Amino acid sequence: MSMKDESVHLKLEGIALALGVMLLYWIVQWFVALSALGAYTLYLSATGAGQSFSLSMMSLPWVQISVALVSSLVVVLILWAIRLFRFSQVKFRGLPVQHAVLLGILLIAFSIGITVLTEFTGLPDYSTASVSRMLSSPWGVLAIALIGPIGEEVAFRGVILQKLMDKGWSAVGAILISGIIFGLVHANPNQIFFACILGYLLGWVYVRTQSVVPCIGLHILNNLLSVILYYTMDDESASTAEQFGLPAAIGIMVVTLIISAVVFYYLRPRLKKMF
Repeated sequence: MSMKDESVHLKLEGIALALGVMLLYWIVQWFVALSALGAYTLYLSATGAGQSFSLSMMSLPWVQISVALVSSLVVVLILWAIRLFRFSQVKFRGLPVQHAVLLGILLIAFSIGITVLTEFTGLPDYSTASVSRMLSSPWGVLAIALIGPIGEEVAFRGVILQKLMDKGWSAVGAILISGIIFGLVHANPNQIFFACILGYLLGWVYVRTQSVVPCIGLHILNNLLSVILYYTMDDESASTAEQFGLPAAIGIMVVTLIISAVVFYYLRPRLKKMF
């Protein structure tokens, strides 16, 4: 096998592994959900309620919360057990306070700008109702704001992105592919677009720091922002244009994306120098 053929073979191995991790993520989620529903059905039968097993029970808030809490932890443990994830990837030398603050500003501005842009795409959002049900419980907030980001960053940055680079993909190529897979795993048109773009930013941070720690922190910040907006907005399903008017929505999108671009331009050489 020539060097070129071997390189192509390794890159294809990286793609196959990445897709395998995405499939694992889905399988674990379904396994946890079906296990919870099976246990619930047995409980109902034992207590004489007589309700039969039904996939419609998937919409029960406690089932969705259980899936978000348990599946993320199970995925992390599996990836560690099969040695795809190394705890060395959790090591982090830290950031100067000003750089940490700027990364937070970058994430917030970028998240707001991409959110408004996503609204303009008109992509359907099938998760609003389920997210609302989850956020009605403190356990749901914990799942969305803390546990979910940990599991996703380990899987998509710590394993998929890292393994793609290990298999010969360039950093840019690995970021692009892992970002697309990160979007697809959400299986919701509106979330696919947003998660894909967010994945590019988090991928860049991982490549520069070689640690999932800042990625987890930024992901938690992003999800906390969504939780805060949920509790402070009168109508969480209303778009930015519906709340503030179209000109204001466009202005918010443009300003926040410019802010994120400026901060990114400032941080890019400095993070590269540090790490």
